[in-house]
Amino acid sequence: MRRPPLSLLLLLVACAADEEPLLGNQGPRIEVFAAAADEPELIDFGEVPAGSDAVATLVIRNVGGEPLELGAVNLSRTDYLDTSDIGGLPGRLDPGAEVDFEVLFQPRFDLRFEGRLTVGSSDPERPEVEVAIVGDGLAPTLRIDPSEFQFGTGLVGCEDELEIELTNIGRAPLVLGEMSLMEDGSTFALAERPEPGTSLEPGESVAAALRWTSDDHLPDTATLHVASNDPLGSRSAVFAGSSVTADPVTDVWVADGNLALDLVIVLDANDPDVATELVSSTAALFAALSDVGFDFRVGIVDGTGALLGPPIDAGSGDPEAEVSALSALAAAPTGAGLGAAWACLAPGGECVAALARPGADLHVVLVSDGPLALPDSLSSLALTIVGLRSPPAGVSISAITGGATGCSGPEVTAPADGGVQALVGGGIGVFGSVCEPGRGETLVAAARRSIPALDRFVLSADPAPATIHVAVDGAANQEWTWDDALGAIVFPPGEYPASGADVEVLYRALACE
Repeated sequence: MRRPPLSLLLLLVACAADEEPLLGNQGPRIEVFAAAADEPELIDFGEVPAGSDAVATLVIRNVGGEPLELGAVNLSRTDYLDTSDIGGLPGRLDPGAEVDFEVLFQPRFDLRFEGRLTVGSSDPERPEVEVAIVGDGLAPTLRIDPSEFQFGTGLVGCEDELEIELTNIGRAPLVLGEMSLMEDGSTFALAERPEPGTSLEPGESVAAALRWTSDDHLPDTATLHVASNDPLGSRSAVFAGSSVTADPVTDVWVADGNLALDLVIVLDANDPDVATELVSSTAALFAALSDVGFDFRVGIVDGTGALLGPPIDAGSGDPEAEVSALSALAAAPTGAGLGAAWACLAPGGECVAALARPGADLHVVLVSDGPLALPDSLSSLALTIVGLRSPPAGVSISAITGGATGCSGPEVTAPADGGVQALVGGGIGVFGSVCEPGRGETLVAAARRSIPALDRFVLSADPAPATIHVAVDGAANQEWTWDDALGAIVFPPGEYPASGADVEVLYRALACE
């Protein structure tokens, strides 16, 4: 209890006789003030971190000459203030007596607080005294902008992206936690997000991004939750979008279904390592063709245009041994290049009877590490070879040579091939360097070149995959997959549409900007 200091009491006794004593014969008089405050009837708690308490002491004193009856002590707000000990206040204060009690400010969020406390008494001049109470609670506060967003109407399969701003609008550091999405499908995704633990000072922002990709014509909704040390807890934002499909597209083909392949390998190499590696890749070559289901024949031709023995087919018990035996029969390199292939495939050539099946695709692979005695017009010769089959799309020419500038490897050196690489690179086959290891892999890749015409159908427009419907000869077909990289529907081995079958694909095309 606060008491007047002794010096003050002595001063009052020593007052002149003509001065009226402070307590005199006045009636009850009330004085209410905050201890240690600049303004007596103001409690200013200042800035208080949310989650902690600040305490102020309020004093009630009777400065009158008669007992003071105390009335009710009321708070205008009790949401952040506590005066739990006012129940112990006396009902009367004698002249000069005082009593104090504590007022607690307990902010839980970021806020600017204003309230008041009133004290009733029997003071006839001031029956009710009002004390103002102010304070600032300091806390981090997360704002998500926008907190609601409608993407509008887009085309099925198209993407739209929205930047989201996370801002600390509070007055204490904000620490972000995990960001998560609750959605009604798989159409929304966070394209960008801050790392958990990212700290934002008051007023600071960080960006995130939400991507929406509609996969059907139904409305899509998602709720974004962002955790943080905001005392209000996780904050949320709601997003929605709806879609329409573009005009339908129908692509129609007549399936090739041609599984017959004649593979002519022109082996015109000096270095025995070249032939050895090609022989070692034979097993992989035959496995690749057999897995697809090709009815294939492989003929080995030397630089003179001679067919070295009968062609090897899918029924061979030991293709590697057979290719090795045939390779050993090759004559010395002549540098004839594609001329050797033409010599064998032209009317009267040794390949005509063995490797000229009507309707079979033809693939010529030139393997050479020496100088090539090229004809006057390489492209004309290539066109002549391509013209051996109808349609010409069934003919490919690949090469394993020294390339446009020649090459030098750990085992093989070869001169420039005089334009063969450029010819092959124009899209009619596969090219590989004869100087580099992996020549056998190039041979396998060349053989696989005939597969795309059989197992895939490239669509004329970019589809919304969920809208694709496939029919073969008028019947719905489910034995396919969509390959986005190829832009095609792809059938697995054994499920290719039969030769001559009508393949129809109905879908909705994308028109994304």
